[in-house]
Formats: sequence, structure tokens, C-alpha cells
Amino acid sequence: MQQNHRVTLKDIADACGVSVNTVSRVLRGDMRLSEKTSRRVRDMANELGYIRNNLASSLRKRKSNLIAIIIDDIKNQYYTEAIAEINELLKVQGYNVIILCTDMDGASSMEILEAALSHYVDGILFFPNMHDEQMVIRSQQAHTPIILVGRELPGVSVDCVRCDDFAGGYLAGQNLIKYGHRKILYLAGQPDNGAQPLRQEGLMAALQDAHIPEENLRIVASLEFLEAVEQNRVHELIFPVDYTAIFSFNDQMAYHAMNCLRSRKINIPEEVSVIGFDHLTESIPYLMQLSSISSRQGTSLGNSAVRLLLTRLQNPDLPARKEVLPVELFEGGTVAEADIFKTR
Repeated sequence: MQQNHRVTLKDIADACGVSVNTVSRVLRGDMRLSEKTSRRVRDMANELGYIRNNLASSLRKRKSNLIAIIIDDIKNQYYTEAIAEINELLKVQGYNVIILCTDMDGASSMEILEAALSHYVDGILFFPNMHDEQMVIRSQQAHTPIILVGRELPGVSVDCVRCDDFAGGYLAGQNLIKYGHRKILYLAGQPDNGAQPLRQEGLMAALQDAHIPEENLRIVASLEFLEAVEQNRVHELIFPVDYTAIFSFNDQMAYHAMNCLRSRKINIPEEVSVIGFDHLTESIPYLMQLSSISSRQGTSLGNSAVRLLLTRLQNPDLPARKEVLPVELFEGGTVAEADIFKTR
């Protein structure tokens, strides 16, 4: 047999001297066949390296037991942990997961979606960017349930779960203000991430409510910051330290800033306080401690996304639902009283 030839039911049937139908029945677990025949067919299938064609089976049953996760930033540990939770929860329900990344070079987001649809997945958990409406529309045209995770898309009627990003930004600002901070550096998220403007607006609302002038907020753009991380020049963006606190769009960026400050003998939180977003130390305890905003204990993005998806699979005609998870500040010891001389 040729090395690149995929073993078929006919190959097994010819090797065993039985019909294709008999082989099919054995491999489907039909107990009405003799044990001798069944054993011979199964042994030959293993010997020849037969692999069940689940796609063909999916077409017949109109169910694949596959769920696609489409994500743009799998390197972010927050999403990695969320995906791990999603995978475990779906596994208990009898589903397998395939993970597709839209940040891969050479493939458009729509091509990634078409790859998922071509596998006849039962549903899609999608971490969207702000201009991904067409992907949702395409999934709906294919009658494939899709759940937006972590971010919302205005103008589309679809199930969605995300954290209360505005409240998170407001809470971070409120906490820093409580400790006397009046000059703050904000490390912004990527502009096409729907959570970014909400977190920034929440922070600015807290400053406004405390009558702190807008010019006291210094903003570092995400793309500029990430480029600086790659080129080992973060210090060029966060120095001079003319602020007393940092609020970071996510923990990942906060850690880069903290490492840079500490390498230059800036003490945290004595000289600069830091608040992140995601609370990575909850699931990755070996990370250095960091005060961080995240969904309240007892709630999680992954669990809520899976629950929405399973409900949608059971009740396709439900109206679109949106869940906004309440947030809280998890103390990590990186916030302290502001240096009064710097706040002037």
C-alpha cells in the first residue's frame, strides 16, 4: 500500500475477505456480528492504521461534537487560561475543541472562520476585534451558533459575555485616587480591542469625578509599547517617571513596565503604584504579585461562555443574550500612598 494512501473501509474489507458493510458495522460497534469477525476486522484496521473519518460521520449525523475557539492573541496568558478552562468544561459535555488563531501571517480572519465552518463545528467561541461583524454574519448564514467572548461588537445581534470593562477602569482610577495619586500613566490596549476604550473611559471618568485635570493622565499607545517590548526599550516610553501610578490595560503589559522600573531601581509600590487587569496570579501563582482588576470570584469568562454556548445549542431560537460580569480589585500589594511631592 502506498505510504501516502489513507486507509479506507474497502482496504480493510479486502484484507479480511468481508464486505465493506461488515467492516462499517464492526467499527460502529454493531454487536450482532460474530466476535471472531469483529476481532479480525478491528485487528486489521489497527494493523493498517485506519483513521475514522469524523468529517463524513459529521455530515451524516449533522453533529460533529467539535467546538471552534477563534482567538487573535493566544500568547496572552489570560486567554490561554480561559481556553484551558473552556476545554475542560466542554470535554465533560462530550465536545472536543479546535483552536484557530487569527493573528497568523498569511491567513485572513475570514479564512480562519471558513476553516472552522468547513469542519462542521457545532459552535464557535469567538474573541473578536472591533471590525469583525462580517465574521458573525457569515457564521449566522451557516447556521452555526457563535458566542462573542471577552469583547462586544456593536450592531450585531449575537450572544456575548465580557467583563465590565468601564467599571474596571473606574475602579482602578478610584483606588489610585484614594491613595493620593494624581498623576497617572495609562498603558493602553490595542485600538481594535473593544475592551480598550471602555477601560480608558472608566479611568478618565474616575479622574473627572475627583476633579483631576485630564492632562494629569499620560497615555502610552499599545502598538508603541509592544514594539518597545520587542526591542527592549520600554524605558523610553515610561521614563521620565513624572507620575506616581500606572494603570495597565492588562497584567501582561503591567509586568513589562514593572520589570523595567525595578531594573532601574524604582521601588514598587513605594515610588510607583501599579494596577493591572486580568488577575493572572489567580491561576498562575508563581507570577510576582500584582494588584489587578478581574471578574468577581465565583464568576469566570470561560464558564460563562460555555454556559451560553450550551444553552444556545439546546435552544437555537432564544433571543440574543449579553452577560457583563461584575469586577473587583484583587489586592497584590503593588498600590501604596502616593509620594506627595510628585503629586503637586
